[in-house]
Amino acid sequence: QSHYRAYVVRKLYRAQIKATVVFQRQYRSYFLMNNQKGDLRRQIDEQQKRLKRYKERCECVTMSKKLLIEKSKEERLVGRDKSMQDRLRLGHFTIVQHGASFTEQWTNGYGLQSLIKQ
Repeated sequence: QSHYRAYVVRKLYRAQIKATVVFQRQYRSYFLMNNQKGDLRRQIDEQQKRLKRYKERCECVTMSKKLLIEKSKEERLVGRDKSMQDRLRLGHFTIVQHGASFTEQWTNGYGLQSLIKQ
């Protein structure tokens, strides 16, 4: 019986050592996975922050683009108005029909007419 008891104790001791080794491996793998999970979560947070900054920059670029287009349109209209005012002030060519043909004729503007009168 003492041999059998010693045999059982050795078997239990080996089983306990084996269980401890398995537990330590599982704990290590759990610990590593938990660390990896934390690393991945930090990477996701960082990528989300980058994405947010990129979207904010895109919104700024879009707004700047709209403002530049609006300014360009306004400058074109101002230039067109100034050109029309200069045309009336200085003069312009008009197309005049003479029989079957058309010719261009210069018409003085009010600015040139006042200079001529002086």
